[in-house]
Amino acid sequence: MKLLPESLRFDWSLQQDELPADAMNRASHARFLTSLLLSKSETGCYVLNLNASWGAGKSWFLRRWQAEISSVYPTVYVDAWKNDHLQDPLLNVVAEIRRSLIARTDKAALDSWLLKGTWRLFKAVAPEVTKALLKSRLGIDSDALAKILSDDSSADVGAKLVEAALQAHDEAGNSVEEFREGIAGWLRAVINTASPPLSYPLFVFIDELDRCRPTYAVEMLETIKHIFSIEHVVFVIATDKAQLQHSIRAIYGSGFDSRLYLDRFFNRSVTLNEVSRKSFILERYRQLTPLRHYCASEPGAILLEDSPEREGAVIEILTGIADGFSMQLRTVDLWLDRLAAAVAATVKKPDVPFMAFLMAIETHAPEKLEEVARGRPVFATQGVTPHDALSFKAFTLKLRWNYQLCEEHIAGDHERFAGRLQQMFGSKIGMVHYFQALMAGLIDSDRGQNDSVAFLRSSFREYLSNQHPRASVYQGDNAANAYHQEVTHILRLRHAKNTLTLGDYYALCRLATHLE
Repeated sequence: MKLLPESLRFDWSLQQDELPADAMNRASHARFLTSLLLSKSETGCYVLNLNASWGAGKSWFLRRWQAEISSVYPTVYVDAWKNDHLQDPLLNVVAEIRRSLIARTDKAALDSWLLKGTWRLFKAVAPEVTKALLKSRLGIDSDALAKILSDDSSADVGAKLVEAALQAHDEAGNSVEEFREGIAGWLRAVINTASPPLSYPLFVFIDELDRCRPTYAVEMLETIKHIFSIEHVVFVIATDKAQLQHSIRAIYGSGFDSRLYLDRFFNRSVTLNEVSRKSFILERYRQLTPLRHYCASEPGAILLEDSPEREGAVIEILTGIADGFSMQLRTVDLWLDRLAAAVAATVKKPDVPFMAFLMAIETHAPEKLEEVARGRPVFATQGVTPHDALSFKAFTLKLRWNYQLCEEHIAGDHERFAGRLQQMFGSKIGMVHYFQALMAGLIDSDRGQNDSVAFLRSSFREYLSNQHPRASVYQGDNAANAYHQEVTHILRLRHAKNTLTLGDYYALCRLATHLE
């Protein structure tokens, strides 16, 4: 049984090139699957289905897995969707194999082996449509093609035709066998001449198949099963299996057993381990140093106590927003990157819950941000009819505040009232209502600043008379929530001090959208 080389450490804790660090503990998953495929490759071709929903990180996983093992094994990555406009998946796969491996070994050796099978296969199956394909892909017209077909000695042209290998037809059965022998010989040439050395098997990673045209997806699977059934070759086909089954039913009818049909193409299926949004956000948050530092060190980032629990509270808020919009993990990743970029791009100390929520609207439903900017209601709580509303699952924001946050406006004798100024209060409010309250507080900020000072002075006098701060519940909010109106006024004054306006928030959102 083949064992994993010690050089493959599967340490994905750091970013590699454009591939981010592992935020989902999937390196161990890749190690296990590599060991599995090494053992299965000894008995022939093996096809593994890697199943995960859209947005779960399949492409990142395949790319990071390929990067990990490519120094030891020949690897090929095929973006099926990128080339599904081509009529022939065989062309797609063979072209990617040649492109990936030609730089690692002797070109002449590769071409001589491949010509043994692909040249006859090409001549046996070249229909009229192939002539057009060769014209567009290789620049060979019909007259030149006729001359080429009569000449078996053209190695240079044969090398080009490797890139345009065509799907097998019934009359090409013998040529298919020769094609397999040619690929097997090609692979031997890779193993024998690669520098640095490589070992069996060949790993072929097929990505984005579930996004392809249904007919192309099925043809790709048929090609892999019938043409590439070759020893020492393993395929990893990443799909959203439920979506692929739906595509197959689109071809064969709603009553067709697409699950059973798919199973005949795969030796085994494995579901990529899912992680919760909270776990993913925690890992990404700790990697985004500017955002983490800002939330931890800047009192204006959020109304919370400076305590060891502050990071946990921030994670709860970010998770609540992501869950509220039912974000896919790839959307969460983009949203957090944009949020971190926005925070780093200004010195005006934005409110993190408000900024994060606004950025989430832009990332999750960008067309709604313009409506928000125009003052139009977008949530059901604002009287929008259900089919027009932006869906958001209720989430309660928990804040901590005291009068010390606004003491410069309300108390002349600070030492005398020190104890009362520092007493903490807890406020609870639905995230949507918090967003609406702060947005309303930032409109007409000049007049609002004077109103806020007057309100907070009156509130503090009442509090000194042993009356509680003015708690209220927003209509439609959770009945258990008690939100103090003082919070909105404290935030309004804080924004005025930092000259931070609604326009600044929108500008930061638009700036951050340059990150894709």
